[in-house]
Amino acid sequence: MTMLIALGAAALMLAGKAMVMKKMGLEGWKALIPVYGDYVLFENVQEGKTYILTIVFSALSMIFAFHGNTAMSVIISLLGLYGTFLCCRQVADFFRKDMGVAVGLALLPVVFYPILGFGETGENRYAARQNG
Repeated sequence: MTMLIALGAAALMLAGKAMVMKKMGLEGWKALIPVYGDYVLFENVQEGKTYILTIVFSALSMIFAFHGNTAMSVIISLLGLYGTFLCCRQVADFFRKDMGVAVGLALLPVVFYPILGFGETGENRYAARQNG
């Protein structure tokens, strides 16, 4: 039962992220490819390099944790979380949302990507570029 709930939550998040990408003028199917989909999403809001650093920080954190250096692992994990927050802040800014949505995208993506993707987001920078 727990597995079904987790699969449903993951499917909902991926569907929400695909809709977010469509609203940004990108192809929604790219959200299904784990690292590439996030890279395309964050590259569209000028944070592609920050996302690459976030992936590197995550890998370094795992390496330090494996070798028993938990203090360094925690510090590098916090740097990775900060990088994720910067990327999510740009996505929220793209949809003209406040800082609360950015924090939600970083910490609770299962909830906030479907809210952005399926909800009424109003004017975004992509629509402004298309109209102007």
